[in-house]
Amino acid sequence: MQRQQFIQEFIAHTSRNIFLTGKAGTGKTTLLHHIRTSTYKNCVVAAPTGIAALNAGGVTLHSLLQLPIGAYVPDSSLQPSASQSQLFVTPKDFRRHIRLQERKIRLLRAIELLVIDEVSMLRADTLDLVDMLLRSVRRNPLPFGGVQVLFIGDLLQLPPVVKPQEWAVLSQYYASPFFFHAHVLRDHPPLYIELTHVYRQEDSDFLGLLNNLRYNRVTPADRAWLESRIDPHFDPIHNDGYVTLTTHNQRADEINQRALDALPGAPQNYHARISGDFPEHLYPIEPMLTLKVGARVMMIKNDQQTPRRFYNGMLGTVEAMEEKKLFVRLEDGELLDVPLYSWENARYTLNTDTGETEPDIQGIFRHFPLRLAWAITIHKSQGLTFDRAAIDLEATFASGQAYVALSRLRRPEGLVLLSALGGNSLSIPQTLMDYEQTRANDADLEHILSAEKLAYWQGQTLNAFSWSGAADLWRHHAYSYRMESERSKKSAFGDWAAEAAAEVDELRVVAEKFILQLRSLWGQGEVALPCITDRIQSATQYFLPRWEQILVGLMDVQVKVRGMKKVKEYIDELDALQAISISSVRLLLRIQASMQALSQGQYPDREGLQLEERLEQWVRQVKAQVKTPYIVPTPEEPKAKKKEKAPKEAKVSTQEQTLQLLKAGKTIAEIATERGLKPSTITGHIAMLMEQRKVTEQEVGIDEGTMQMLSPLFATMDVEAGLRGVVDATEGVYSYDLLRLYLAAYRQRHSLQDRAQETLL
Repeated sequence: MQRQQFIQEFIAHTSRNIFLTGKAGTGKTTLLHHIRTSTYKNCVVAAPTGIAALNAGGVTLHSLLQLPIGAYVPDSSLQPSASQSQLFVTPKDFRRHIRLQERKIRLLRAIELLVIDEVSMLRADTLDLVDMLLRSVRRNPLPFGGVQVLFIGDLLQLPPVVKPQEWAVLSQYYASPFFFHAHVLRDHPPLYIELTHVYRQEDSDFLGLLNNLRYNRVTPADRAWLESRIDPHFDPIHNDGYVTLTTHNQRADEINQRALDALPGAPQNYHARISGDFPEHLYPIEPMLTLKVGARVMMIKNDQQTPRRFYNGMLGTVEAMEEKKLFVRLEDGELLDVPLYSWENARYTLNTDTGETEPDIQGIFRHFPLRLAWAITIHKSQGLTFDRAAIDLEATFASGQAYVALSRLRRPEGLVLLSALGGNSLSIPQTLMDYEQTRANDADLEHILSAEKLAYWQGQTLNAFSWSGAADLWRHHAYSYRMESERSKKSAFGDWAAEAAAEVDELRVVAEKFILQLRSLWGQGEVALPCITDRIQSATQYFLPRWEQILVGLMDVQVKVRGMKKVKEYIDELDALQAISISSVRLLLRIQASMQALSQGQYPDREGLQLEERLEQWVRQVKAQVKTPYIVPTPEEPKAKKKEKAPKEAKVSTQEQTLQLLKAGKTIAEIATERGLKPSTITGHIAMLMEQRKVTEQEVGIDEGTMQMLSPLFATMDVEAGLRGVVDATEGVYSYDLLRLYLAAYRQRHSLQDRAQETLL
């Protein structure tokens, strides 16, 4: 069995946590997309940073889970000093940091598979915080609250970012910042599965050299061969097909700009089309693309058409430009009318009709999926492939960068080294080498899968008929009417709620008796599978009509209540009942279809089970039985007092006007347009409001990963140079306006720390 198939089998037939890794070019990203679209489980994709999440088609862990700001210290006895109180979160004060809305709680309780991409950047303490939150919200003591977690990434890529003052404390609890040293994984390590077949390289000698680099086994022959590729006088700009891979953004930008300026003709600017909420720190490429005829460019996405005309990393040359069109001659000779590509900023929501987790698109960034390609940074080259590259490793700042850069190439003859190898570029951290020794071989995978598969499906069948949680929620809801005034609108539905709760509890009692039958059958082993499948089929035919009538009654009440005023809290209660009831039906339909597939030797995936279609059809059938809505008679409302003359409204300051629009959910661009001001002016207002603690970091979309990278620069910022020094230090990755917001957030945090310290003194 191939490793990709092993991964899919473990996802489909177990709840085992998995770490999926592999060298560059082994197909990790392709497998991720396949799992996300094919699994029958409620799946959510997340990543440690905004850009990584955007590229993976997911969300950040911090936005998904609304994690508190600060490093997590797994020690309730720790008493942070006043200066540390805003830097660290402990288990003792964890709950006061968590403020989740009911919709978010329902979403987190519905997740069955959490995929974390680019896991090399995930910190151990962050993962422990994820574990604690999921256990708490899902009320489940199992690791991650019973959610199966698939970690994906190459640990030789970008490492976790930890500030020195954080590591001074965290190092007392963690062996390293890498995710695999999280406490939750110490007792429950994920299954380490490595993809080994490299689709990118075909030369066996070159593959051997890459493996030696990866495992710190560079031989004298390897080093001699690499030194033979050094040519400091090579000019990639005037050698077609060569891309310069360098270590810093500024160097890559200088090469690209110099080459672009040297071309004849006038430049043309192409602007991104941005709609909805798409924060600047998530921009996948520059919003303005400046090109000339003859410019060397690189495609940065795969073609969405079939057959595929271009792929991520394919080079070409601009051949013609129009106002809204761009034509590129690709390296295979084809002339491409470059299509616009849409990047989506999404968040996950729970579909109350189907119980499925779904992406909710917040904003779209549309642009030509290409960038200037005389030069590119090694970091941005991750995931790309080249036939020819000129690599400059002289200013290497991270261990393992030589491996990352060289693994971009398909064949060795396309390699030119522009400088001697930096001493640090060839070494791999020992902690990564030690962890790689835990990876499983095929025999281990076969044994574990065989041992866990039957037990998993036994658990799934029993869980599908475990309705105590639903019965408890219905019972608590029915009891809540006793606290209502007879004049309240909610009280009119008390009799219905009591009857419905009793019906759900009766279903629970019958289902528990059926679970005893299932336990007995599973005790006979796999030979009982046909009998179990038949019993579940019969049970589904019995329970579905009962659930149908309960949902008809609930939806009938929902329709009536939605026409009333001042009943938001009651509507939320009814929505929670609908969510847990439909979730129960979803599991019932899924186990019915899954057991049928298994008994027939078929693979249970989303397409084969057709769960969404079946559940949507069932919900439509329920809604069709809901009666025509009418308004429930309610006690007469007392007459409103005569309105007093309103005092003259005080003039609202320009910052307060911005604050009101921001609180209304508008973006900086929308506020600027509405007020007729520049976005930079609005940014200045918001920065000031943040320092006055009138605006929170969450309201302006401060990304914790970005904040961790920028904080050391703010701490050492030159007073005279100001933010311009930070812009230069980050090589223009972050705009001046964006840095103003992060600086305001930084000052807000440290202002709170200083105030706390003053209080103690």
